[in-house]
Amino acid sequence: MTKRDDLVAILQASPHMTFPASALASRLGVSTRTIRSYVSSVNDSGPATIASSRSGYRLAGPAPGPEASSRTPGPVGSHVASRRTHLLGLLVSRADGIDVFSAAEDLHVSESTIEADLTHLRAVLKRVGLVAVRRGPHVRLEGDEAGRRRIMRDLLTTVAGRGRQFLDIHELARLTDEPALIPFRHELAVVLERHRLMANQRTADELTAHVAVLVDRVRSGCDAAPRDPLLEPLVPVATEVSDLIERLFDVRLEATERAYLGFLLLDKTAPADPAISAREGTTSSAFLDEECVRFVTDIVARLKTNYAVDLYDERFVSFLAVHVRNLVHRASRGQSAVAPIGQSVKNTHPLVHELAVFIAQQIELGTGVTVAEDEISFLAFHVGGRLQAMHQQDAKVRILLVAPRYYDVHTALAAAVEEAVGGIGVVDSVITDLGRVTADPSCDVVVSTVPVSPAPKTPLVLIPALPAREDLDRLRELVDDVAAGQRRFRAAAWLGTVMDPRLFLTRDRVADRTRAIALLSDMLRAEGCVGHDFQAQVLERERLSSTAFPSGAAIPHSMEMTAHRSAIAVCVSETPIDWDGAPVTVVALLALAQDSRESFGEVYDSFIRTLVAPSKVSRLRAQGRDFDAFVQTLIGLL
Repeated sequence: MTKRDDLVAILQASPHMTFPASALASRLGVSTRTIRSYVSSVNDSGPATIASSRSGYRLAGPAPGPEASSRTPGPVGSHVASRRTHLLGLLVSRADGIDVFSAAEDLHVSESTIEADLTHLRAVLKRVGLVAVRRGPHVRLEGDEAGRRRIMRDLLTTVAGRGRQFLDIHELARLTDEPALIPFRHELAVVLERHRLMANQRTADELTAHVAVLVDRVRSGCDAAPRDPLLEPLVPVATEVSDLIERLFDVRLEATERAYLGFLLLDKTAPADPAISAREGTTSSAFLDEECVRFVTDIVARLKTNYAVDLYDERFVSFLAVHVRNLVHRASRGQSAVAPIGQSVKNTHPLVHELAVFIAQQIELGTGVTVAEDEISFLAFHVGGRLQAMHQQDAKVRILLVAPRYYDVHTALAAAVEEAVGGIGVVDSVITDLGRVTADPSCDVVVSTVPVSPAPKTPLVLIPALPAREDLDRLRELVDDVAAGQRRFRAAAWLGTVMDPRLFLTRDRVADRTRAIALLSDMLRAEGCVGHDFQAQVLERERLSSTAFPSGAAIPHSMEMTAHRSAIAVCVSETPIDWDGAPVTVVALLALAQDSRESFGEVYDSFIRTLVAPSKVSRLRAQGRDFDAFVQTLIGLL
């Protein structure tokens, strides 16, 4: 699904809401200018379906209901997108091409309209190495079979997935007149599991679409172009899937088609556990490239050096290496994975997103490809999963449990408390003798089944020896508050050392993102915080992923901690700054030195979470002409 389709899906999900262009741009990872372009494209394809106003965009009418797909479509020629899709399908499927005059007559449009459509389609075809050759009124497609199959696959998935997060396999089966695609999709999952391979819903659906095209081309007598020999570990699974296709679709696959299918499996699936598979030499060992594993291991080491976050784990590196191999392969073909709508972690998990951006930059530097915004989202899923597993083992709030001994009740209670505070706290010790309790225990929270005297200086929670669910929920809330308080204290202490009135700027107007970064970089350089190359480093970070948030704040920074000393330069603008299409009024430019490595993760997360809330940014903007008031407000909002 394209981002234009994602825009339509967002509006359809909330048909009575009006979305500001900046909010839509942030969700889709594009500029507001691109949003306007998408809206025009959607409305040009048929009746105006998206209404615009000064407040933003909304559906012009009610969202299509379930019955919409059964309605009789209008003439193909009356809709730009449908007509071009139809022409593209004809060019791919007809060896002798099309006649411009006949096409215009069949579609009830002028010849100049067909000419304009062909001009547009030539750009689409060029991306897959195909060329539309014109001789008189005849237009014929030239290029390899792989490009033709890719175009056909894209046509099918665009139609069968329109307005949805995923493909509709039943719609795909209807469009291709191949009802066997439905049982194939189910049996494919069984085959992959047997060979310890996996595919998420999107990639499994794409693989099914590829098979639909493969079957059609085989029946048309168009064999796959010869490829390099299939990797030996993939032969068993490719053979089994080939046999499944032959049985369900009643076609015969030659050796070239089986090899082609093997490469599709290599592109669309992943090993269930690559580290184990590589050691055992199973089917999925084909997915792990030793050079790629070394490359990813080096990236993880650099990430640790720069951010003091050690993500290394054999399983994590193996999964990430498989993903990076596929990412580079996609990028080298000008393709990109598409993240599900609403699954960006930029606003909800800023540290995870920042680490993913760093990995993306290292991939670009090491391979020469360009990593798209959606690819960064998928890298963030890997990083987030690993961090979550690490945090489960590294709880920060230490709990002292006081429970006078009565058989093994204290043991069961300790287990219940551990489960209740999982991820944020840990039972550090258990005391069954009240005489051992001191007024100043070495813990963060005391949990007791009886009153404690003298009262401890740390927070005390009384719970029954056999606690109910609500007792444990209350305990978790308190531990969560303690953890948040610790984070706020550390963040506030750090901010007090890096913010300075000489690095605080108020302006009635700042032209754009580049000018704002230049102003603040000059201030930091004048104070000896950064070198002359700092501004270029910040702009490079912006190129990878904008640091603006829908709240109206932007937190630009460089990728690596190269500052001479850590500092934050702030600019408050009375009128919004055009931050690549997003309106920004509060800019906090971070200059981080190596001495910030240990505190970076926690402080950065707390700082960003404050600036992604619109109400908090409004309060900060209100203090924009008073440095002391701004800092006090910021610390109070952490």
